[in-house]
Amino acid sequence: MRQNIRIDLISPNELCLLFAANFIVTVSDVSC
Repeated sequence: MRQNIRIDLISPNELCLLFAANFIVTVSDVSC
């Protein structure tokens, strides 16, 4: 999982979307 996210360059909404996307990808990887 990539952790090279610059928190200071993204807004809370973008952070939330990235978190949701990472969560979905993680669940997909686990279930495959």
